[in-house]
Amino acid sequence: PLFLDGCRVALHWPRENIGKPPIERVATVHYLPEETQRRRHARNHYLLVFAQRPKGRQPPRERWTRWKRLRGRRLSVLDSPRKAGKWSEEEGKAVVQRSRAGETDMSIGVSLGRSAASVQNRRHQLTNPDYAPLGHDQAGVPHDKSVKWSEACGRAISLLPQQRGTVHDVIGKLKELQYKLDGSPAPGRRHSRGYHNIAAALSRGPQFLKTGATVGRARVYEYRPQLAMLRPPARPRKPPNAKARSAGYDNVPMKTG
Repeated sequence: PLFLDGCRVALHWPRENIGKPPIERVATVHYLPEETQRRRHARNHYLLVFAQRPKGRQPPRERWTRWKRLRGRRLSVLDSPRKAGKWSEEEGKAVVQRSRAGETDMSIGVSLGRSAASVQNRRHQLTNPDYAPLGHDQAGVPHDKSVKWSEACGRAISLLPQQRGTVHDVIGKLKELQYKLDGSPAPGRRHSRGYHNIAAALSRGPQFLKTGATVGRARVYEYRPQLAMLRPPARPRKPPNAKARSAGYDNVPMKTG
């Protein structure tokens, strides 16, 4: 149920009872709830098969355990045979349960065949009240497309001294101008969705020039309204398939022989 079956994991193994520092042991996890004859306790559903030592000729050591003990070993998944697909309800429950046990998003993502950012987004959607579900696996509030943020940023930065400012300065002026910014956290990022909307408008608009100066880690932009009509050149469209490339539609004929 926790999607650890077949995963190769590294376990933090304490050795205080013999007076030695803890070590990491690598083992393969097998979930065998039906093997009632092989295990000593009925609650031990997980079988750990440890990696064979280089000098040992004995078969790999096996140990039965349960999730309550396994989560106390600082579990870290190294690799998994599982591939990512559409998120299921069981995967969401496993993400919440394992993250509450202290496992990292990277470790959970490796076992599920997903990235750490994907696991973090799913965990926020299930546990963070700021991520209000919209359906179709989306979260947050609907994107307001009626506001042209490039024009709003130009209006706000023109009110700043010398028409210069950082993203935070522009956001402060926009709030004074009664603009409503989305304060819900952006998936996989530190700042809110509204912050990233303003940052994207400043970085993409040709009328907002980067001065090279910074305030902390924030860049300082300068507003040049006469450059608002300039647009960066569009990227050349990629040919849809190999036949189009072989015909030279991208001006680079493909070698076929």
